[in-house]
Amino acid sequence: LSTLVLYVSFSYLFFYSLSKSRGLSSVLAIASAYSFNLWTPLYWSGSIPYAATMFLLPLSLYLIILSYEKKKKKLIYLSGLLIGIFIQGHPQSFIGYTVPMATILILFYGSKQVKMFSWDKIRTIFIYALIIFFVGFPQAGIGIEIFGQFAKLLASAFSQGAQEISGSYIATAAKETAGSPFARMLDLFTRTNNLFFGAIVLVALFAFFTTFLSIVVKRRVSHHIKWLLPAFLMAAYVFLFIYGFALGINPLSGGWFRVFWPAMTVYGALVAILRRIATDNLENIVGMWERKKIIHGLVAKR
Repeated sequence: LSTLVLYVSFSYLFFYSLSKSRGLSSVLAIASAYSFNLWTPLYWSGSIPYAATMFLLPLSLYLIILSYEKKKKKLIYLSGLLIGIFIQGHPQSFIGYTVPMATILILFYGSKQVKMFSWDKIRTIFIYALIIFFVGFPQAGIGIEIFGQFAKLLASAFSQGAQEISGSYIATAAKETAGSPFARMLDLFTRTNNLFFGAIVLVALFAFFTTFLSIVVKRRVSHHIKWLLPAFLMAAYVFLFIYGFALGINPLSGGWFRVFWPAMTVYGALVAILRRIATDNLENIVGMWERKKIIHGLVAKR
């Protein structure tokens, strides 16, 4: 339970690093705590070590944002060091979610000072991966074994037909819950705090409206709009990861109750980024009006 408190705490820091709003970050972190998907790993046999490592996802994403803002790569490497240490407790959450999502953020983060695409990011990811592998050895090597099993499963499907996949242990685990793959995907919504979805709709409309106004009035928009790319890519990764398990072709999940918990991190990130875009656009528009008032005042005095 203490590590789930850490998950909520580091979720707050991650959301704040994106939104710069303490109030919104607090609400999103509390909504994460009151989402059933966060607690489901505790109901799965043998998942206590797994649940104890989940807090590394928001912590790693927070350290990556902080690293780019402060121009200190050491914070990214600190994330790799922590992952390497805690992967000894249980490797599955890192192999399935934390490392892939952290890699997406490292690779596609963009700002005024940081290019979205650069060879330097490839080097950073390479060093990041080496730190995780050597600090986390031999547990980190399990990922290579799992990917090998996945490749073997797909090769068998091509050579022997789809029944090879349907008869695999992965598909058997996916069938432990009733309903079609599409019906099982609805757990992304039914077991997550509804506040996230209402917030996404409202903040998205607000961000769209202010972006339109900023383009018309100012001819520019918030540069934080670049953050939507890694956020959408992480959301797409989570969706495909879960849907792959529902189809019985994802060997990384480890069980039905272990696949939904990162959804709150992604939902919260989207809300935080959209809010940051909206407030930046408002500052651009209001700032221009204020400057015009000052100029008109000076002209009138003359």
